[in-house]
Amino acid sequence: MGSVSVVITCYKQSAFVAAAIESVLAQTYPAAEIIVVDDGSPDNTAAVVARYPTVQYVYQHNQNVSAARNNGIKRASGKYLAFLDGDDRLLPGALETGVKYLDTDPSLAFVAGKHRFICEAGLPLSVGEEQRHVTEDHYRELLRSNFIGCPATVMYRRDVLEAVGGFDTALNPTGDWDLYLRIAQRFPIHRHTEVVAEYRLHSGNTSRDLDLMLQCSIMVLSSQLRQIEGDKQAEALCKKGMKFQERMFRTEKMVAKLRTHARAKKWSAVTRDAASLLFYSPLVFTQHAQRKIRKVVNDHFL
Repeated sequence: MGSVSVVITCYKQSAFVAAAIESVLAQTYPAAEIIVVDDGSPDNTAAVVARYPTVQYVYQHNQNVSAARNNGIKRASGKYLAFLDGDDRLLPGALETGVKYLDTDPSLAFVAGKHRFICEAGLPLSVGEEQRHVTEDHYRELLRSNFIGCPATVMYRRDVLEAVGGFDTALNPTGDWDLYLRIAQRFPIHRHTEVVAEYRLHSGNTSRDLDLMLQCSIMVLSSQLRQIEGDKQAEALCKKGMKFQERMFRTEKMVAKLRTHARAKKWSAVTRDAASLLFYSPLVFTQHAQRKIRKVVNDHFL
């Protein structure tokens, strides 16, 4: 049995999946197998994957990314598993880093690193959310927020995935966070500081559906809240996590609304949106304003 199976899941990502595959082929620690699970894409994903004869291609009728990942688990033979979305990329040392930690400490159920952001064209971005470094109480910290973020930064033991039943398809697109919680509640995990993946920001990201993300995030935490009933500290953290999700997605929706009005040059609406954002989330307003100022300076003065 090979050490690492990499499962690449994709839906309408034929423009990016070749880069995802090539990022796995370029690893300093070779993957034992690469499995692309196409979740019913209406594009030419099959033709793109066919360029790589060593890559297994699996087609399924459209379900969701969690179902596609579970399909990959069933077909994978590796001792360790890594999941890569079809629009993201692994950095060259990603698999070597994951194997190093899991081989060194057999008690770890999974290890997770950090990621950086790239634009649609694949160029580095300097923006993105803060990635907290958590060294202990991983389960409780995951109740507060999904500090892991990008699924491509994680490498799992196959037997642990089987023990917990894989991804919950009812919680898509937050099935990864739910899985982290279910595993961390039962097994030790480790978060390291090495950057091992690139998360591509583009208009087709599932995470852009803010209402769906909020709904599923609350479902994840509600499920945990039922399980930890009686543990007052954990309950408090879980409820704090719910409030954080509501605040975060409300803020994101405000920023999205401001951007829409700005593109349409509806300046009175922009003024109202900016005032609301400043009142509700001064830090986000400041960060957004700084990015706009830098853009104006770069476009007109540099």
